Amino acid sequence: MSFAEKFSALAGWIQGVSSTTWLVVAFLTFGMGMLWGRGGKGKDDAQRLNREQELVHTRKRVESLGQIKKRLESSVDALKRKNGEMRGLTSLLPDAVEKLNTAGKLEDLLQTLIKITERLVGIQDVSIFLRDREVLVLGAASEGSSIPSPAPTIRIGEGRVGWVAQKGITMRESDFEEESNLVKASMADDPLGVPTRICSPMIYNGKLLGVVNVGETPSDPEQGLRMVRMITSLGALAMGNIMLKSQLLKGSETDSLTGLSSLQHFLGWFGKELNKARRYNRPLSLIHFDLDAFQRYNEQNGYLAGDEVLRMMSKIFSDHLREQDMVARYGGKEFIVGCPETLRESAGALAEKLRGIIANHPFPHMESMPEGRISVSGGVCTYPDDGADEAELIREAVAATDISKEAGGNRISLAGSQQETGEVSLQQ
Repeated sequence: MSFAEKFSALAGWIQGVSSTTWLVVAFLTFGMGMLWGRGGKGKDDAQRLNREQELVHTRKRVESLGQIKKRLESSVDALKRKNGEMRGLTSLLPDAVEKLNTAGKLEDLLQTLIKITERLVGIQDVSIFLRDREVLVLGAASEGSSIPSPAPTIRIGEGRVGWVAQKGITMRESDFEEESNLVKASMADDPLGVPTRICSPMIYNGKLLGVVNVGETPSDPEQGLRMVRMITSLGALAMGNIMLKSQLLKGSETDSLTGLSSLQHFLGWFGKELNKARRYNRPLSLIHFDLDAFQRYNEQNGYLAGDEVLRMMSKIFSDHLREQDMVARYGGKEFIVGCPETLRESAGALAEKLRGIIANHPFPHMESMPEGRISVSGGVCTYPDDGADEAELIREAVAATDISKEAGGNRISLAGSQQETGEVSLQQ
């Protein structure tokens, strides 16, 4: 079929369609167009809503990222500050440790601890309490605080400072608040009246030496707590070293058996007193004592019993000598006493008094000794009458003691005068 024929047939078909049919077709076409249009508009609205929601989410994420950025910047700044502080601490610590280790006296050490704590912790209210048996005594404080006389004291276990001393651990203000109501009530009764923000004990070889008290809250409490702990540990070591040096020095100055002055220490003291006597033209007396028949006592009762007698004799000397006098163990069973500004007769009277006390003292195992007692013989000499130097005076005092022993013991002889005192009357 040709194209013309096809077109003619289509035109005939269109003419044969009724008007009603065309109305239906037009209505359907219009309705479908409307539905199609509405469907497209709904899709656009949904897309627009999705875009708005995504924009809101994006804005929230941007705000969140901004907050995270601020927090990170703040953390970085804090780390920079801490890094700077740590560099400062690193530069301060070697100097602080050196000062603590080189402190020769307790007073110097306490002041050094105060200054180090102020610098490392960044506060200005530090106090240090030292243990004295069952109490704590204020030993040092920051420069702005004055220490009254007598220094304030607090019993161990009393108040916050005493409670830290009793527990032996470092505590801060929040730690005190976590204690029981009973403990908090006892801590409230604080006779010191000093603020306590951080308190740390100084412990050396398990022994409490004292307490460091910080009365201000550091700008960085955690770091401040760590610094205080470190400082108290270093301070305890330094204080322990000073105590050890003091004990060593005391050991060189003290006789280990009797606790009296060692002969070396006595001779140093006596030399100084002799110089004073020369300078001011004043007398200086020396007394020498020797136990009678002490070898017999040791052989019959043992050397441990003999050591106990020596210790008891030492206590008699210490209890009955004057404050200005000094007594030392001269060696073995001998003792020596220095008496500044004392004439020979007065020194002889003092020696006679001591001889009488010893002769009547209830020593153990006296029944094994002659006449049932322990006694001493003694000799007295005086500068300048009996000698001009230490060696000469000691020689004269010992020689006078020999006179007493040769006369039967239990008596005192005066050098130069050939006089004796004791159970016999004073003899020329």
